[in-house]
Amino acid sequence: MKKLFTLIGVVLSKIAPLVIISMNLLYKDESWNLTFMGVALTTLVIYFAWLKPMDKKVHIWEIQNEYKFFVVNYKQLKIIIIFGLVWWMWHGLQSDFATVNTTIQYIFISLVLGWVSTLIGLEA
Repeated sequence: MKKLFTLIGVVLSKIAPLVIISMNLLYKDESWNLTFMGVALTTLVIYFAWLKPMDKKVHIWEIQNEYKFFVVNYKQLKIIIIFGLVWWMWHGLQSDFATVNTTIQYIFISLVLGWVSTLIGLEA
């Protein structure tokens, strides 16, 4: 029973949000939303190629108290990049507020249900 609830939690919190986004935002009005697809691909590339590997290095440098200038600049630049990507994504989706609102609501519900299911899986 534990594994079932844990699996449901993973599906609801990791896979369902991606499915919700793809169903609501990638294909609309009989055509592909190329702006959103470009932002999504750019975000994935930036995250996996630069932010994720650098987070580990910067964390180690912060513990070792080395490269203080780079650590401070990296933390600020990371926040700027993340909000820049959010701004770019919002710009591409600004024409359809109702769909964006519905998508965010569905993702929120999915994440909460996944969290609850994972917690039940821990206690079952």
